[in-house]
Amino acid sequence: MIDELKAWGVNPPVVVADAGYGDNGLFRTALTTRGLDYVVQVKGLTSVHPGDVVFDTPEYSGFGRPKKPSVPDPTYPGPGTGPITPGRTVPPRVLATR
Repeated sequence: MIDELKAWGVNPPVVVADAGYGDNGLFRTALTTRGLDYVVQVKGLTSVHPGDVVFDTPEYSGFGRPKKPSVPDPTYPGPGTGPITPGRTVPPRVLATR
């Protein structure tokens, strides 16, 4: 629907969505790819990473299941480098914004 809206020449100033869409990483990625600002609700168990993080997929050895992408440095951003600090509890209702 957003693509159809943009095809009509109307760009939404911000997209707002509940956790039904907010928990879908592909949806959030699609909004970012389209250059749209958004505010979405996510569940408390949703992982949050800085925008410049690079996910690394280990090379497949040919045995077992292929490895899943992982964050290269699990301590990123590290203590004292921003509002996210180790041991900080996240409230059950969190908003993800771009």
